[in-house]
Amino acid sequence: MEKETEVKTIEVYYECPNCNEVNMEFTGRTQLTSPPKYIHQCPKCKYQKSLSKKYPYIKYVPVS
Repeated sequence: MEKETEVKTIEVYYECPNCNEVNMEFTGRTQLTSPPKYIHQCPKCKYQKSLSKKYPYIKYVPVS
């Protein structure tokens, strides 16, 4: 049986921990670890970080 729930859409970003000014962007490269890590880079300072999720991503939260 199908049921419907109203949700709010939220976009989640990862802020650069080096310059704290802009959001990290996924480079398209992945480290083949278990679980995989996704390489992100700051477009401003070029800092790179491996993260467990691809940012930005969309999160759905039920509306109360």
